[in-house]
Amino acid sequence: MVSGMGVDVPALKTPPFPPPAIHLWRAFTALQQTRGANYGVPSPLTYVEILAYDTLMGDHLEPWEVALIKALDLVFLEHGVERGS
Repeated sequence: MVSGMGVDVPALKTPPFPPPAIHLWRAFTALQQTRGANYGVPSPLTYVEILAYDTLMGDHLEPWEVALIKALDLVFLEHGVERGS
């Protein structure tokens, strides 16, 4: 994958995202824009934010899909803490 600077970065190369889950990844990345922070530390995505997104976008997320988004969020938060952000 090429970085924003136009440089090929091998670490950014990943397998393609599974097509049946693309809508969940899009939901997660859209929800990232609503994330708050406390003292510079990212806050977890809330069920209220997910419900608002789901209602506004008409995605009709299933409970297991919401659980997956929350799991992705947990990985994001844990990775950020490990990196000191």
